[in-house]
Amino acid sequence: MRLGYLLTQNDQIKEIIEKHLPIWNINSLAERFIELFPQYNNHYNLSIECIIQDREKIFSSLNQIDLINPVKSHANFLLCKITNSLTSQELCERLYEQGFFIKDCSNKSSLGNKFVRIAVRKENENKKLLLITKQESTNALAW
Repeated sequence: MRLGYLLTQNDQIKEIIEKHLPIWNINSLAERFIELFPQYNNHYNLSIECIIQDREKIFSSLNQIDLINPVKSHANFLLCKITNSLTSQELCERLYEQGFFIKDCSNKSSLGNKFVRIAVRKENENKKLLLITKQESTNALAW
């Protein structure tokens, strides 16, 4: 489910957006979510805090691995540049063989084949991913 909104005081932008929206621009599932959301607001805010803390931990740890260079983020994922001769597809395949699925960003033409996206997961999953990535970095000379 995806739900978005726009806040603007600019009437021109508002008119342009409204012209391009379908008549039914929200489905019943999203509408129900909006109705229920206030009762889960505290849980939602706690989840955000956990993601922020975990993202900072994984960023700091990834920053210490020679294989990749993470980019600061405000999302629940980190964009990382591969710093050796490996391509994003090769790194994704190597980590997939170890049980981890990360996003190959080579389909983004402006990034080329040296970027991957790593999601912030549960703490134990993040630790395991970091351990495997460190091992892959140590083995980088064999690549």
